[in-house]
Amino acid sequence: MTIQTIGYDVTNGRVVSINTSPSVIPVAGPGLLVEDHIDPLVPGEWYVDLADSNTMKLQTPYPATITSVVSFEITITGIMPDTRVMWPDGVETIEPGPDIVANVNLTGDYSFYFRSIKYFDKMVVVNVS
Repeated sequence: MTIQTIGYDVTNGRVVSINTSPSVIPVAGPGLLVEDHIDPLVPGEWYVDLADSNTMKLQTPYPATITSVVSFEITITGIMPDTRVMWPDGVETIEPGPDIVANVNLTGDYSFYFRSIKYFDKMVVVNVS
């Protein structure tokens, strides 16, 4: 068994630190869990579900998205609620889902990055021709 302390952001559940076999085991509280696992947790694969009694959960692949391009308008459907989107111009926004729309005026490839607490990050590249 491995004792680990997990630090997390109390506003969204993102795991910010994992300390394996700490010399002193603190008391769990807001922003800190103490977990006992057979295998050490890997940072970047877990989140704390704030709606489920602060339970540690494994991230899963980001759900499928559907992309369409009509007259230089890119629509991506299937965006999960509260997803952080990095747009092709580098601007980051938090989107409520389920769709995002981008109007472009040049042909080429446009990359969108999606980050959500419950899912692994996803990149979608849309070709406009």
